[in-house]
Parts: sequence; structure tokens; C-alpha cells
Amino acid sequence: MLGQQAPLPMFGFFKINFILYIVCITWALILLLAPALEPTDTIHFGNLGYVGLEEHFDDIESIQNPFARVVYHSGDRMCHMKESRSLIINSNQMPYCTRCFGIFLGLAIGAAIVTFVVIDLKWWILLLGIIPIGLDGGLQLITSYESNNVLRLFTGLLMGVVTMIALGLVTVELSDYVKLRMKYQKLKVKKFNKKIASSKK
Repeated sequence: MLGQQAPLPMFGFFKINFILYIVCITWALILLLAPALEPTDTIHFGNLGYVGLEEHFDDIESIQNPFARVVYHSGDRMCHMKESRSLIINSNQMPYCTRCFGIFLGLAIGAAIVTFVVIDLKWWILLLGIIPIGLDGGLQLITSYESNNVLRLFTGLLMGVVTMIALGLVTVELSDYVKLRMKYQKLKVKKFNKKIASSKK
């Protein structure tokens, strides 16, 4: 019925979510490639770092590959980049910590899922993404508890997947709404043209 959104299909091929998947998986691969393309054992930033500060600017500027340099600068701005909390590839520290990389990879996995299956967002799905990362990261922040990279990767993955499940639902519903509005506008134009044509007779 015009003006009323059709029920959301659960299975199909959702192009807009596929685009999100391409973006997310490309970014995850870029994060893996950046340390792999640099000479072995040349990128280490130590364990001092804060989110939002560019403490490693000079060290990153010494990276010869401009592609890797840009990626590492983004990590310096958006992540603490502590080496003990980061994965090591090609004996080089990754540009983002393990938890951040887990979130990015989780977003890609979630986008792959919602490309074919749109899941109705339930409260327990949200909790599945929020509670593990909140406990692991929160306890580490306010107590002497120290997590490990396996837990950081796992909790980041959960958060990323759940976030993309929510985003995938929103994008599909918005896409359906836009299509419905376009159909409605075309119908209005058609009726208007028909009215003009009949008035000229």
C-alpha cells in the first residue's frame, strides 16, 4: 500500500550493504598491508600512547612508503598505538591496536552477513556487542586488570559485527523508504500531468 513501508525481507542481496562490505574489508586489508609492506622489524612505537594525540608523528614521518605513512598517521590520531596491545605483522607493529583492528574486521564480517541476511535488531544482540568489550576494556581502564590480545580481538570483533548488523538494518530500511518516496513522487507527477491534459480538452 502506498505510503506504508513493505515488510523488510530477511534474505536477499542488499546492494547498499555490499558497498559497506567492500569499504570495510578494503580498510581491514589496508591495515594488514601497511606493516607487511615495510622492511621487517622497523616499526615500533613502544607502550606510551593516548587516543587523539599525535605522539609518534616524527617516527611515522620516517616511514618511506607514503601509503603506509598515511595509514599510520590515521592510527596515531585515532588510537593509542601501544605496542604491547597491538598485533605484529612482518615483525612490525600494526597501525591500530588489536581491539580497534578487531572492530574494523568485525564491521567487515558484519557487512558480509547483512549483504545477504538482514537481522531484526534485538536488545540481546546489542548486549552481545556492548557487554564483553565494556567489561574487558572498562576493567582494564579502572583496575589493575590487564587484558590480552586474544580477548581484545574477540571483543572488538563482537562489537564490530553487532554494530554493522544495526547499521545494515538502518541502511536497508532507509533505502526502501527512499524507493517508496520516489515511487510516490512519480505517481504524483503522473496524476498531475493527467489532470493538466484533461483540463486542456
